[in-house]
Amino acid sequence: MKQVFGVLARIQTPGPGTTTGYMFTYDRGNPASSTAGDMDIIRLDGEVPTVLSNLSGTDSIHFDPTKQYRLVFGGVGGNFTGQVYQLPDTTTPVINLTASDSSYVSGSSGLVVANNNNPTYDGPADATFDNFLSTTAEPRLTVSSSGGTINLSWPIIPFTLQSSPSLSSPVWTSITTGITEVGDRETYSAPSNAGALYYRLIYP
Repeated sequence: MKQVFGVLARIQTPGPGTTTGYMFTYDRGNPASSTAGDMDIIRLDGEVPTVLSNLSGTDSIHFDPTKQYRLVFGGVGGNFTGQVYQLPDTTTPVINLTASDSSYVSGSSGLVVANNNNPTYDGPADATFDNFLSTTAEPRLTVSSSGGTINLSWPIIPFTLQSSPSLSSPVWTSITTGITEVGDRETYSAPSNAGALYYRLIYP
């Protein structure tokens, strides 16, 4: 069965023939091929799809049903990034697409699965999603050093900062004091001579 599934962003007026916004989707491609498939960043105008030009990286991928993947779709202004991670590696994406379009600036996010067979596109489709999360900013730490101090910052979103002295059998401890808001970011500082520490953001 030929189908698409993926992540929606900036969706407005959802419904048959009216949906606008953007999608980051996987196209199964030729069902007879064991290697077919690709990712696309797509603009929807009244439910009519337009594949946006990929500005970086390859879009070809075939999902292995014995493996797990994470799809990440984000946008800042008219610049969009779509990434696929093969778990458990959440550091290096196997797909990294970028595209640019400024047609829609706001809307809802969600998930999509649809039949992609010509000419009617109205047959059955099936996909399973787990652990969907939508935030107003990317949960990524920024780290800098100044005058013997390590400074961390991240967007004001409902994530908790944790630290561990080791990544070998780590023991993560939530940091609940010493965090301040500066503009639209949370900040935390620690002395650089305090010994090795590893940091992460977790949800919730």
